[in-house]
Amino acid sequence: MTAATATGIPPSMAREMIVHIGRNAPLREARAYRYLLDAGFTIEDLAVMADSRPAFIGWRLDLLKLGPCGQAALDEGRIWWNFAWEIAQLSQPGQNVMLARFDRGEFASSKEAEQVARALAADEADAEAPDRVRVASGLPWTPLEDRHLLDHWNHSNAQLAEALGRSENAIPHRRRHLRPEEFPRQSRVS
Repeated sequence: MTAATATGIPPSMAREMIVHIGRNAPLREARAYRYLLDAGFTIEDLAVMADSRPAFIGWRLDLLKLGPCGQAALDEGRIWWNFAWEIAQLSQPGQNVMLARFDRGEFASSKEAEQVARALAADEADAEAPDRVRVASGLPWTPLEDRHLLDHWNHSNAQLAEALGRSENAIPHRRRHLRPEEFPRQSRVS
């Protein structure tokens, strides 16, 4: 850790600033981390001062990617910080869509809202990413090849799930759809 930053903030003052922010105000915390980063501290320095991991500091800083509506919703406590982090990964229009859906009450649970935001972020990333390229030939994948690979992956996972389903109490949701006579027969050896 540096003795003092270019702006003259001593580490002891930065540590006190972090301690007094509190953990129940994630945006205030993120703004303070941004201020200290701009003052010359590193994320590792801030992690030591905050007695947390550098990844946590990064997660808090990611909240600053929220648009004005998202930051207002987080500050007011209308959304929780996990959901805020997920929608911060979206473009501004995507953030607005998720906030509008959340305000309308379209999600049954917090986990569902986070999963939808994560899926939307993945869709946005796929739309921006260049087409995948086959390693051997350098040609792009075709939709038919994509479908084939997905079918193969699903089939492999289904076989694995079926194999695991043979063990006692494994994957009960798959057994719910089977009639008792369809259960695999296993002999019990004592």
